[in-house]
Order: sequence, then structure tokens, then C-alpha cells
Amino acid sequence: MVGKRWVDGELVESASSDWRIDEATRGMLRTEVTQAIDEGWSAQQLATAIQESSAFSQERALMIARTETAMADVQGNVALYQAANQNGVEFYKRWMTANDDRVSEDCQRNGESPPLPMDEEFPCGVLFPPEHPNCRCDIAPVLFTDLVDESAAGL
Repeated sequence: MVGKRWVDGELVESASSDWRIDEATRGMLRTEVTQAIDEGWSAQQLATAIQESSAFSQERALMIARTETAMADVQGNVALYQAANQNGVEFYKRWMTANDDRVSEDCQRNGESPPLPMDEEFPCGVLFPPEHPNCRCDIAPVLFTDLVDESAAGL
């Protein structure tokens, strides 16, 4: 997501020069993030490695580390839910926020959405968190049978 933003459900290059990065920097980040995931680093360990590259300030390095590890975590979970769906266990997704005063309006709106099929966008046009840099949201799986049971019970 570094140097990119969501537009109509698509990840595109950011027009803002404050957020744009070149391909060499993106490659360096990809290498650092991959190593962090492979070795189980914390977001702070990844931020330190990014900052030591001298490409980013401490604040921006931490934002990148948090955002990229959140994206990797969600994508790993999504792969599991989609594999289950292909094997006959139907999972929907529910947007989960931190439920505090730091939640963005878009994330709040996504969190108020009913559970959705894995291939449907949330109200703000994204399939999965993170919605934005430093997003603290996640998704939770919801079994389709649980949705049917809730609906039948009038919940």
C-alpha cells in the first residue's frame, strides 16, 4: 500500500508527492516486509529496519510497518477463508474496528455493514482492511449458517 491509495475499490498510485515512492524504495520495502513476516518480527522491529534504511522518518517507518503487516495478516486470513469456501464451508466477512474515537468515518461505516460475501466490497469500496495507512481494523469470519440462524431468530 505504500505510495498508493484506494479509489473505487482499486489500489492506485497516490497523486500526492508526500506519499509517492519510487520502485526501488518499494522493492526495498517489499524485501523488509517479507523478511519480517518470514521471521515473525513485531511492527516495531520492522519499523526500525525500515528507518535504518534512511528512506523514511521514524514516524513514517512505523506507519508503513503497521500498515503492511496488517495487510499481510488480513490477506493470510482471507486466503484461509477462501480455501474453506472452495471446500464447501461458506464464510462471510465482518469488518471489525477498534471501536474507539480514533476510528475513521470510513472504517466506522464499514464496521456498521452486515456481514458480506468474501468477494463483495464494504460500503467504502474496499474488499478488506486496511482502509488507510495506520488502519487498525481487521475482518472476522462469519459462517453462512450463523447468518441464517440469526435471520431466522429475528436478530
